Amino acid sequence: ANVCESKFFIAENTVKDVAFCRIYRMKDGQIKSNPGVSNPDILYPIAEPYEKITVIKIAREYAEDVLLVNYGVHADTIGGDMVSADWPGYLRETLERVYPDTVCVFLQGCEGDINTTDVRWKVMYKNISRAQKTGRKLAGAVVQVLDDAKEVGAEGIEIIGKTVSVPTNQENHRIDEAKRIIELHKQGRDDEFTDVPMDVTPLVAEARRIVSLENGPEVIDIGIQALRIGELAFISLPGEPFVEIGKRILKASPFEFNVVAVLNGCGEQYFPTSTVMAEGSYEAKSCALKAGVDNIIVEETVKLLNKIK
Repeated sequence: ANVCESKFFIAENTVKDVAFCRIYRMKDGQIKSNPGVSNPDILYPIAEPYEKITVIKIAREYAEDVLLVNYGVHADTIGGDMVSADWPGYLRETLERVYPDTVCVFLQGCEGDINTTDVRWKVMYKNISRAQKTGRKLAGAVVQVLDDAKEVGAEGIEIIGKTVSVPTNQENHRIDEAKRIIELHKQGRDDEFTDVPMDVTPLVAEARRIVSLENGPEVIDIGIQALRIGELAFISLPGEPFVEIGKRILKASPFEFNVVAVLNGCGEQYFPTSTVMAEGSYEAKSCALKAGVDNIIVEETVKLLNKIK
């Protein structure tokens, strides 16, 4: 159906105790990702999740209705190495059962540093029942507000995109040591490249990043898009941006109604904040880009939004 044959509605709700930061400040001053269940050296999380769930209902005259649901937390509740729709699958399944003749589409919000589990719990829950509970809780939040959704104007469509070249974090002066770490790790000899009891995952990730960039590229192109449908703005970002990036875009957007969707291209790349890049964590050490990529993403996205406003 054409947009002129459809009506658009928006509703928002706040969902507590679903999304948690997975990067923490430790008592020794360091910041660590997933520092271990009930680790006594944890001080506090370094970010607050964006707990708002947004749903766009498209009531179509000649087809099924569509629900676009947007929320920011890792879809990694089950774990393991098999294929699963994880909690978004249960979210969609529940909503499509509650609302017959409706198709539900999930749009992933910024989630690079946000998980569905809090390591300060005594037990780390990572299983199918946790995914079911998460998906159904978020679906319930949608049901709570959907009947009171506000109709928004949908006159006119405009899409704009931009490719931004971002400098990579090459460190060829460390290439020999990086290759040594990777080789020792392959041989199960982690104690030979660190004498401090620790999770070596960030060190190995950093070494692999250094080796992968030995011969370039010096820059990586990332794509950013903004789509306007009447009064609604949809933002498409690559990879896995940290939650603070999405918050900054929402705060600066000239639109009242916004949806930030991620994992659109460059899907294996984290986009940490400059603060985390400066202090280090698994996401920062593995990131192929130099610090400041968060500022570039925010600035360029807001430019696009202002241009189509």
